[in-house]
Amino acid sequence: MEEAHQKLLKRNLPRLGEELDPSLIFNSLIANDILSYQEVENISSKTVRGAQVRELVRTLTCKGPDAFDVFLQALKELKLKELFKLLGGKDDDSASSQGELFSTKACITEHN
Repeated sequence: MEEAHQKLLKRNLPRLGEELDPSLIFNSLIANDILSYQEVENISSKTVRGAQVRELVRTLTCKGPDAFDVFLQALKELKLKELFKLLGGKDDDSASSQGELFSTKACITEHN
């Protein structure tokens, strides 16, 4: 993930913690090879939603270059317009082809 996207996610962590239920976004992130089942289990093991969001953001920031775009698209699909726009999404967003958008590299580090 690009450094600018990492900073954007971290800067907006308080708002994400208030408005995002990570469980709603897991299926999309798994389907697009951004998160593994083990990573979802690790994130879900946190007992407080804010901690789950922090862990989700931490995990996303170590992912490949497409992780941010896939995350943004998932927010759009969930109709979380305010978060989508907060992170730079545009309603008339013409993303690259799905093949390009969803090809990612696995995180090098393991999450416990």
